[in-house]
Amino acid sequence: QAEMETSLNKRLNLRAMLKKAVANQEFVLYYQPQVEAGSGRLIGLEALLRWPHPEHGMIGPDEFIPVAEETGLIVEIGQWVIEQAAAFNASLQQRGIAHLVMAVNLSSLQFQRPGFVEQLQQTLQQQQLAPRWFELELTESLLLQNIEQVVTKLQQLKKLAVSIAIDDFGTGYSSLSYLKRLPINKLKIDRSFIRELVTDQRDAAISRAIIAMAHQLGVRVVAEGVETEAQASFLAKSLCDELQGYYFARPMPGPQLEQFLIRYAPVSHNTAATQQTLLLVDDEENILHSLKRLLRKEPYQVLSCSSAAEALELLALHQVQVIISDQRMPEMNGTEFLSRVKEMYPDTVRIVLSGYTDLRSVTEAINRGAIYKFMTKPWQDDELKTEIAAAFRRYQVNVLVDHGATRPGDEP
Repeated sequence: QAEMETSLNKRLNLRAMLKKAVANQEFVLYYQPQVEAGSGRLIGLEALLRWPHPEHGMIGPDEFIPVAEETGLIVEIGQWVIEQAAAFNASLQQRGIAHLVMAVNLSSLQFQRPGFVEQLQQTLQQQQLAPRWFELELTESLLLQNIEQVVTKLQQLKKLAVSIAIDDFGTGYSSLSYLKRLPINKLKIDRSFIRELVTDQRDAAISRAIIAMAHQLGVRVVAEGVETEAQASFLAKSLCDELQGYYFARPMPGPQLEQFLIRYAPVSHNTAATQQTLLLVDDEENILHSLKRLLRKEPYQVLSCSSAAEALELLALHQVQVIISDQRMPEMNGTEFLSRVKEMYPDTVRIVLSGYTDLRSVTEAINRGAIYKFMTKPWQDDELKTEIAAAFRRYQVNVLVDHGATRPGDEP
C-alpha cells in the first residue's frame, strides 16, 4: 500500500508539474534525420518532444506523455509541437538550409477533435509551410478507433497533401484489413524488428514481408532504430525506402541540427554487385590464411571471418554470391549457419569445407537445400578452385531463374 501511495503521489506531482510546464513553455523539440535507403540522402526529420525540467532535469516522454493524455493537456502540447515543428521547417527552407519533410507524432485525442484538419491547415498557412512538407505519424491503435470517422479524416488530410505514416507498425493490434482502406503514405517498421535483423532470420523475414506488402499497396516503408552499417545495408538490399536511427544521427535540438544539415555528407549503401564476392568462414586462422593465399590470383573479392556472427554482419554489408564455411565452429556450426543464410540470402551458393564429418547433419542440410556441396579437408587446390568457379556459375543461374529467365540451354 505504501508503494501505491508513493506511485500515486508521484503521478499527482507530475500532473501539477506538467500544467506548470505547459504554462511556462518548458518543452523543447529535438529532431532526428531520416535518410533515403541506399543513397543516404537526407529526406526528412522527425520532431520529438523533450521536457528539460528546471529542477528534475530531462523527463522522458514515456513518463509524461501518458499523464498528458490522462489530463487532456496532450491536445495543447500537441498543437504547440505542430506549430513549432512547422515554423522550424519553414525557416530551414526560407534560409536555404534544407527542404525536408517534417514528421510529428499525433495523439488520438488531438486527432479526434472536431475541426482538427481545419486547424492544421490554418497552422501550416500561418507558418508559411506547404502541406507536402509536413507529415503526421499515427499509431495503429488510433486508426482502429471508429474506422469510418478515421477514414474520412485521413481523406481530408490527403486532400490537403499532408503525408500520413503509421508508426511502430507490427507491434499494435495489427489488422491488415484496414491497410487497404486507409489513405496512408508510409509504414514505419518498429525498432524491435530491426534490432536483430542481421542475425535473426525471423526478424529479417518479417521486415521483408512488411516491405513487400507495403510496396504492393503503393506505400513507402521507413525502418526505425537503425544503429549499425550492417542493418542499413541489409535494409537497402531489402528495398526499404527510408532509414532512421542512431547510425545516421541521434535526435538533436534545432541549432545543433542546423549545423548537422550544413555539414552532412550522404553515406551510400548501394549494394549492387560489381564483382564476384566469396566469403570464407572458419575459426582457424591458418585455414583462412591458406585459402586466401590459394585464391589470391583469382578474380574474386575474398572476405573472411572466424565466426557465424561475423559472417552474418559481412553478408549484410556486402553482395556475397558464394560462401565456404567450416562445420565445427563455436556458438553455431556450419550447417546451422548455412541453413540460416539460406532463409535470409536464398540466392547464395553455400559450400561446407570441413575435416569433421557429421554425415547426418550434413546430409540433412543438403537435402533441405541449405548446402550446395560438401568438401573435405585437406582439399585439393585445383579441385577446390574448380568448385568455386562452378559455384559462381550456379549463382548466375539462380539469379536468372529468380528473375523469370530461362536457364542456359533451356527451351524458350
